Amino acid sequence: AGALTVTAGATLLVFALVQGPESGWDAPSVRFGLYLSVPLLLAFLAIEHYSRDPLMPLRLLGNRNLQVAMLLTAIFMSSYGVQYYFLAIYFQSVYGYSVLQTGLAFLPATLLCTLGIRVAERLLARHGARATLVAGLLLGALGLGLLAACLPLGRGFLALLPAIVILSVGQGMTWTAMWVSAASGVDPAEQGVAAGMASMTQQIGGALGLALLVALANAQVRGADAASLLASQARGIEWVTALSALLARFGAALALRLRREEPAAGQPSRG
Repeated sequence: AGALTVTAGATLLVFALVQGPESGWDAPSVRFGLYLSVPLLLAFLAIEHYSRDPLMPLRLLGNRNLQVAMLLTAIFMSSYGVQYYFLAIYFQSVYGYSVLQTGLAFLPATLLCTLGIRVAERLLARHGARATLVAGLLLGALGLGLLAACLPLGRGFLALLPAIVILSVGQGMTWTAMWVSAASGVDPAEQGVAAGMASMTQQIGGALGLALLVALANAQVRGADAASLLASQARGIEWVTALSALLARFGAALALRLRREEPAAGQPSRG
């Protein structure tokens, strides 16, 4: 029963949040998803509370590292994750890229994100998850800030590359460290459950963040002709990119609440 209610509730909530900006919040399907998801998720919590063998032991929510990691996965998707959506629109609408050109433009980000993952592996071994997360989020915030500053200059894709390099490396570092943080201090037998809880907030946070940022970007769109509409759409995307940078900085501050890892016996602390 618990698996059924949480799956149905989370699916309906994500569906409503994703469809809301496109179909309108008054659309019957969106309202149905929102109204039904809440009681289903509340029912899941009640089932887990009284179950002798819960799918998601609620006591895990008392783990501070897991609390922070769950919030960070939501922030990650609301700041880093949504950028591909907005940049795809920007590249095609403002730069006139085709779908293929847009996909190729994201290739450097993918490769650099992989580099960030490798960097994070080394930092995790030396300094722990907290320092790695803070560094990754601050690096990503810097990249997002530079991206927001460079987009209005209209100098094309090459002018964005420095920002994309910084952003993508920070994204890879953050991605790796936040999952390590989710399992930190959790019994090995329950680490899979902890990762699942963080994954759930990642999905919901991504949908909620995208819905809010799309609404904010669309609020900037106005004009009497095609040129002014395109210019205002570009400004909206530039504005939400700057907002995403602030969100990543907030994530870095939140990551400081993670508990410091104890140094291994005989090894000095490097955190």
